[in-house]
Amino acid sequence: MCRKGLGEDEDPVEAKKYFKKAADQGHAESQYNYASMCFVGVEGERSFPDFQKYLKKAAKQGHTQSLKLLVSRRFI
Repeated sequence: MCRKGLGEDEDPVEAKKYFKKAADQGHAESQYNYASMCFVGVEGERSFPDFQKYLKKAAKQGHTQSLKLLVSRRFI
C-alpha cells in the first residue's frame, strides 16, 4: 500500500491517486480516505471543496466515520 508503505516505499501522492480512482468508482472507504487527504493536504495541496464532496458521498453510503465527522463539524 502506497499510503503506509506496506510492500513498497510510502508515497502519499500515489496513494491519493489510487484513493481518488476507487472513490470515483463508489467505494465508500476510499471516498473517506480521499476526503481526508484533501483536507490534510498532500505535499501542501489542500482542497476543501473535494473534502466536502467526497465526505458527503461516503456518508450517503452509510460510512460511519464520515457521518460522525459531518455531524460533529457541521459540514452538512
